[in-house]
Amino acid sequence: MERKCATLVGYPSKYNYSTICGPTALAKKGVKDHKPEYQFQCRGFTDGVSGSPVLIGPGNTLAGEGTVIGVLGGLREGGDPKKDGLTSYANRLDGDFQSFWTSQTH
Repeated sequence: MERKCATLVGYPSKYNYSTICGPTALAKKGVKDHKPEYQFQCRGFTDGVSGSPVLIGPGNTLAGEGTVIGVLGGLREGGDPKKDGLTSYANRLDGDFQSFWTSQTH
């Protein structure tokens, strides 16, 4: 299983401020009939954080610097609050995404 550490910045709809988690371990999680996603443990990533970036260094990821490698959302609309309230998922921006993006922007 692939392991990386990342910082996540979310904007829960119930707060007027951002929530930062990290660095936290990301696991590459297989999803039946879909591409693998990142799975991570962060407290406070509730409704409203979908679409938030998953950042890795170099750079100060707590200041929003670094490389975006994923976007919050995905499996179970991004998380499974019934399970433990911590586990969330992010779509991976991998080579397939890069190919798609390049084909749409050129």
